[in-house]
Amino acid sequence: MTEVYDAVGNSRTQCSNLDANHLRNVAAAVDQPMPAVGEALPLLWHWTLFTQAPRYKDLMADGHATVGDFLPASSLKSRMWAGGDVEFFAPLRAGQPAKCISTVGSVTPKQGRLGELLFVAVNHEVWQDDSLCIRERQDIVYRHPAAPRFPAMEHTLTADWSCAVTPSEIMLFRYSAVTYNSHRIHYDQAYAQDIEQYPGLVVHGPLTMTLLLGAFTKRFPTFAVRRFTYRSLAPIIAPQPFTVAGRAPASEAIEAGAPCDLWAIQNGVQTTAASVIA
Repeated sequence: MTEVYDAVGNSRTQCSNLDANHLRNVAAAVDQPMPAVGEALPLLWHWTLFTQAPRYKDLMADGHATVGDFLPASSLKSRMWAGGDVEFFAPLRAGQPAKCISTVGSVTPKQGRLGELLFVAVNHEVWQDDSLCIRERQDIVYRHPAAPRFPAMEHTLTADWSCAVTPSEIMLFRYSAVTYNSHRIHYDQAYAQDIEQYPGLVVHGPLTMTLLLGAFTKRFPTFAVRRFTYRSLAPIIAPQPFTVAGRAPASEAIEAGAPCDLWAIQNGVQTTAASVIA
């Protein structure tokens, strides 16, 4: 376990030109209009921009890249996004170069109900035209392989707005393609069911958050999102529909900086908890 702490402070910089061809593919993946050159990118599209494509020899059996170069190596082989926090300072604009500086901020071992866990916090700063546009923390959890859990909701959530989403296999394939994510649970149904014991293909966590926040900003276009915080609670399985929903922002709450709650639900299971602050 001592060696995993050596990863703290690891840093890397990735660049993107935010070129039209890539943004056209991203727009198709999330079924949204493509922004013209100079226009602001929809929120969370930056997750599709700064990707790294490892060589085949550097992939594990599940399609994930091996770790130890940037992220810490561990005997806990399964890993996923557990949550995160994103601050937006200025919009990223299409067709203009940008860079993302990533740093491993902390490594924290924990004991969960199903055994050992390792939480890794990765900090990112996205810059464009010498201005800090986005600052975020991503929480990645490592664990031993285990069957997924779909816990029943403890209480009913009352939504002021909602939107149904049907995550097709094509949508998952396209999002895997634009993010260069080769984790097999998103496109290899036999692997997802037989090896990792999911009921079907798993919707990407970043895709869920992008659709959730996108639905909110479409419903409330004048709400200037300054901060987005999210947690993954359970997997979403394709191609079954799920619902993204939330509470309408109250003007007095916005002025006080109070969070507005968002969530996703599938088959009576809350899969995502999130909030936005103006």
